[in-house]
Amino acid sequence: RGADPLARCKEGRISAEVALDRGNLELALKLLRSTSHAEVASDDKNLMHRLMPNVVTADGSLFMDVFVELHGCNGEWIKQVDDEGYTPLMYAAKDVQLKWKNSDQEECPRGVSTSTRANNSSKLFD
Repeated sequence: RGADPLARCKEGRISAEVALDRGNLELALKLLRSTSHAEVASDDKNLMHRLMPNVVTADGSLFMDVFVELHGCNGEWIKQVDDEGYTPLMYAAKDVQLKWKNSDQEECPRGVSTSTRANNSSKLFD
């Protein structure tokens, strides 16, 4: 027997949340596979929200393994909007946009814009 993967730290977060926030997808996957995480969240962001900012830097197959595991826990997470108005896929798009903008590449991939709207909010797609 090991530690309870659903035990919460002082900030109210579970181990899988911390692992995802730190980009440790291998640990997150092990924790996710150890018990049900269907209704877990310490705030308005679900575990899928926490996975998506790792889309650019993570190993592709490991990222997909975690994505499939999370989708199996709760298929509705992919559509959930957090308090900032973002779905998990919007976080992935923001991560791609940010990483591309900060890279030495001349152009972003088709469909990703680094420009801003008139109201100064970030524009994710053309």
